[in-house]
Amino acid sequence: MIKKSTKVFNAALSIALSTAIMMSSTTSAFALSTNSGSSSEIGKYTTTSTKSVSFPTLKKGSQGFRVQALQYMLNYHVGAGLTTDGVFGDATEKAVIKFQNSRGIKPADGIVKGSTWTNLTNVVQTKSSYSAYATKAIQVLLNNKISANLSVDGIYGTNTENAVKRFQKAQGIDEDGKVGPETWNYLFH
Repeated sequence: MIKKSTKVFNAALSIALSTAIMMSSTTSAFALSTNSGSSSEIGKYTTTSTKSVSFPTLKKGSQGFRVQALQYMLNYHVGAGLTTDGVFGDATEKAVIKFQNSRGIKPADGIVKGSTWTNLTNVVQTKSSYSAYATKAIQVLLNNKISANLSVDGIYGTNTENAVKRFQKAQGIDEDGKVGPETWNYLFH
């Protein structure tokens, strides 16, 4: 009886793994690729992505549109009140540490990488449900990634949604107009 149960279990496991591999591209809306391209957990969903895109490491001294978008996200998550100038200075570093401490991220060192990115981008933005700060981050990123020419106004309207869809299509990811973990990952990369 044990041998038969083991065979049934192994067959079921094989089918489940094959199905998961075939479905990985369709379930990637909930996936966040890690540096190794392995599975990760976002909320209650655990998925695997076959794409390997990693977030950049941002720290004191970093500059540019990614830092500006990070500053909007920190204003959203911890009410940091940062000037969104794209310069990772003392105030941004302190806001990152505040965010890391608020999420129990260790070490709380002010460097944005790994689990800090995962926690910053676990918010899903859609046309019907959005935050102005997070939407401003999206608009800054889209303007720099695909020259979307969006007003950075914090309104997730039709223009922003269409630009998100164009960006998703260009990346080969689900073209749904929602900015979830996978789209955030590509936007910040």
